[in-house]
Amino acid sequence: MSENLIRPPDLRNLRYKKGDLIIKEGDFGISIYKVLTGEVNITKEIANKELLLATLGPGELFGEMAFLNRKSEVRSASARAITEVELEVWHPELFTQEYNKLPPIMKHITRLMIERLVRLNNSLSQLSVKSELPQEQPEDQSSKRRYFRKSLDRAGFYRAKGAPKEVEIPAKILDISMVGLSMEVSSSNVRRYQPGDSFEIYTSLPSGQELEITAKLIAIKPGSKQNRTLLGMEFIEITGDTAKRLGFFMMS
Repeated sequence: MSENLIRPPDLRNLRYKKGDLIIKEGDFGISIYKVLTGEVNITKEIANKELLLATLGPGELFGEMAFLNRKSEVRSASARAITEVELEVWHPELFTQEYNKLPPIMKHITRLMIERLVRLNNSLSQLSVKSELPQEQPEDQSSKRRYFRKSLDRAGFYRAKGAPKEVEIPAKILDISMVGLSMEVSSSNVRRYQPGDSFEIYTSLPSGQELEITAKLIAIKPGSKQNRTLLGMEFIEITGDTAKRLGFFMMS
């Protein structure tokens, strides 16, 4: 399909100088922008840190997430010119007319996909910022686990970081998030553990995909049965492949 066939009418062009803020995260708006010249950074603020999501150049679009995610219609990220930029602004009225022509099931599927993508972006952004924080936290983090957790209930094993690879201590992974997990282990293996100790944890998702994670102990609590102990773990190192697998599992 040629660009002329998908080019909407009634366009207007805007120009921005280097450093200008084009859209701000959290603001209302559903216009869509196409980069004609220059480059634009797409960023998201997580824990008072600005995280770079993408750098867009000529021909690329931004602003479509707010248009499609009609539950909020707020910008999920900020856009800032990093060079002199010329943009083509697509007014939402035309797209609203075309969007409303879609069958209800297609609109539902579109909204569902966008909501999952937003949730995945938020989770990966949170994980990226977490990896940049100092590993040693002076205060107990067990009371600050304010993140979405998903039940896993999978067998796994763990060992103290640096222990021989032959050492495999069985564990039951109860739930997991993008930044931590909880697992139940035999109480006999816990007596020498202290909050702050680091462990290598191995488990798998229901799909069979393997996860390899380095985490530190942040909480020790009684388990569901006698001689069982619940360990709360916070991730301190996670590979890119594991993060992607976990991200897709969390949004499924």
